[in-house]
Amino acid sequence: MVNLQTNQDSQVPSHDAFQHAEARANLDDVTHDMLPAIALTSGVYFVVVAIYYRFTLSQEIAPVMISLSVISAFLTLVLWGALRALPLQSHHAPLIVAALLTLAITNSLYPIYLTGEPHYTVLLLLTVVVAGLVLLATRWLVVLLVASLVGWIIVMTPFSTHPEWVHFGFGLGLAMVIALITHVIRRRHCNQIAHLRRKNAQQHAALRRHTAHTEASIAVSYRINAVADLDALLNQVVEIVRVRYNYTYAGIFLMDKSGGELIARAGTGSAGRAAIASGTRIKVGSGIIGWVAENRRVAYARDTARDPRFMVWDLRPDTRSELTLPLQVGEQLLGVFDLQSDQTHAFPKDDIAAIRLLADQVALAIQNVQFSQMDRERHKFTDTLYHIGRALSRTLNKQEVLDLILQQLAGVIPHERSSILLQNGSILELVAVRGFPENRSALPWRVPIKPGDVFSEIRQTQRVLVLDDALRRTDWCHLDHLLPARSWMGVPLIHQDQVIGMLSLTRETHAPYTEDEIAVATAIAWQAAIALENARLYDQLSRLRQKMETGRL
Repeated sequence: MVNLQTNQDSQVPSHDAFQHAEARANLDDVTHDMLPAIALTSGVYFVVVAIYYRFTLSQEIAPVMISLSVISAFLTLVLWGALRALPLQSHHAPLIVAALLTLAITNSLYPIYLTGEPHYTVLLLLTVVVAGLVLLATRWLVVLLVASLVGWIIVMTPFSTHPEWVHFGFGLGLAMVIALITHVIRRRHCNQIAHLRRKNAQQHAALRRHTAHTEASIAVSYRINAVADLDALLNQVVEIVRVRYNYTYAGIFLMDKSGGELIARAGTGSAGRAAIASGTRIKVGSGIIGWVAENRRVAYARDTARDPRFMVWDLRPDTRSELTLPLQVGEQLLGVFDLQSDQTHAFPKDDIAAIRLLADQVALAIQNVQFSQMDRERHKFTDTLYHIGRALSRTLNKQEVLDLILQQLAGVIPHERSSILLQNGSILELVAVRGFPENRSALPWRVPIKPGDVFSEIRQTQRVLVLDDALRRTDWCHLDHLLPARSWMGVPLIHQDQVIGMLSLTRETHAPYTEDEIAVATAIAWQAAIALENARLYDQLSRLRQKMETGRL
């Protein structure tokens, strides 16, 4: 079950208002597409009208009307050329069509005004019908029809005694009715076509989304089966999701061992690389990512500026929407999958559902890789113990055993210095070292055991003592000519339930030992204690044999 926690916008436009604005924009687009053809047709119309005037008007009136028609044709043809060369916003198209029709109405009314002949009303009737066909903006059509009727009444009033004016007036009214009916049908037809186009575009977009979902799922499944390294797998997954869905950022944060913080393990772009390089950590409960880890639920911030959980990340300051999903298998939370966009409302419902399935795939893949790594580490651990046991069994010389122990430790646990200290009464004797300066005469080979020091604590608990930062321990003894110890581990050497000494492993940088390293060191110390005891018994047996041989001699 996907639970989305979002803040709704306080003011949301009504559905009817949105539909009205969308329908108007669609009609403006249709008018915009027709505009070049309307301009060219108008230019041709004015040329034809000029020719008509040449043969029908008297010599006194013809030059005026022909000049008006020619100027109108020139203007419309210039407009046609400009429309082909220059961009025009769709919402300006109805105004330009209305202007062209106004020019045509003027050309129709002027000969009536000059001649007083009713039959020139035919041109006005033709213009009115054409206006109902090409003008899709209702308000402009009404204005033109009213202007045509008022203009016709004004120019015919001085000549109203002619009986034919009544017939042409009836024809003008009928033409206006036809224009209105044509306008309504045309608008409905254009809206239906726009609706079908929009629906087709939505279906096409949905098909593209579905294809992207399928391709992303297949690509992730392929990477899961082909890539065994966890970091390589996670980086490929986030890149696939970012590219397939065209998001600004995709990243994966995994839980640390304490369960209190999330660590950046994979991310796209410069922000992702910087987060990984700097070891970015996010506390559980902090920001949207921390909220998801704490509540183990999907969070979708449609507009981050309105979501109180959102905290600005300096590596991604332009984030405007964010989708964050838990990476969870059963009751175990492995990490968080975070997606960001620089656009608001960037994550459709279909994307959220598909990415939720991808997140489940990724969570299973992470768990499988972790299990595989644990299995490999167990095999490596077993092999290491086997080889150490074989190496220690090749010699019973005490010093060789001590040197072999430190040599084997260096191969499995990274550190700068190591040593073996054995208890001799109230002191610790430094019996073997590795990583120390060659001038060992400066080393304190005998260290008194003090109450409360690290060895006393190890002897009392018979457990490994780990110091994440030795500098914080006030009783820590720093050796001259050596870099200060930072991360340190002391492992007890136990024989017959008694601590006989300890292994000391030092790191000169702050790099705390892991649980696996502690387990390996404990197992090696157990083998080392047995090997040391065998070497001690062998040494005693050798001295006894030597005494016996000396006595016989």
